[in-house]
Amino acid sequence: MKKAIIVGATSGMGRELAILFAKNNYKVGIIGRRENLLIELTHTYPDAFIAQILDISKSEAPIVLDSLVRKLGGLDILVMTAGFGEPYERLNNHVTQKIIQINVTGFTNVIDWGLNLFIKQGKGHLVSFSSVAGIRGFGIDPAYCASNSFQMNYLEGLRQNIHNTELPISITDVRPGFVEKNTSGVKTRFLITSLDKATQQIYQSIIKKKKVVYVSRRWAIVALLLTIIPRKLYLKILSQYIRKETRLKESKVINISSPSNQSLVS
Repeated sequence: MKKAIIVGATSGMGRELAILFAKNNYKVGIIGRRENLLIELTHTYPDAFIAQILDISKSEAPIVLDSLVRKLGGLDILVMTAGFGEPYERLNNHVTQKIIQINVTGFTNVIDWGLNLFIKQGKGHLVSFSSVAGIRGFGIDPAYCASNSFQMNYLEGLRQNIHNTELPISITDVRPGFVEKNTSGVKTRFLITSLDKATQQIYQSIIKKKKVVYVSRRWAIVALLLTIIPRKLYLKILSQYIRKETRLKESKVINISSPSNQSLVS
């Protein structure tokens, strides 16, 4: 039986991937910070899951991960899905530092540990989620975009290093666009992918050991456009979008706070 670890398995794509691995006869270590959600997930496939509470930004993360591998009896695939982002109109250092702790420090804690383990055992598959948002900066979420850019470039650098060793170690960079948070009857739209479809695409890409995966696949076109669009035009488009979103939020605040407009939001 093959073994996998899913970091960030308490919700979203991480949770659905863990279930999909269990359905395909993997022994799965599920990692998250919310104990109640880990316990709930464990009950769905009690013979397949081993749960471990972990804050990946802490220095003891590698020690905890080593212990989980021993419980699993080995490791074939490590999937890093954990991440954090929070849009804001003005710079907020508290939010920025939290993003850095999880998306940079936590990310490197897990990725470095996993790659060193695979090098030591001579094989393995490292999978990590970044985002299309890492291609360019975005004014209302600059730290999140920057952290994803770090992840994308870090994975590319590691892939080059592994290539030189000639070891059978694969690295997959999963770059989602907009994905719905649940599976309750959501149909895929042009730029929004249902959680179920996204998870199926990611799982198949992992099995095929693809290097870079856009979810859904049409986001590869968006990524290309983001790469080639001139900086001046990009700034103009995004600035207009930010102003529009700001006006929308301000109008909602007025409607909610004004007694004469309560009927508009009831």
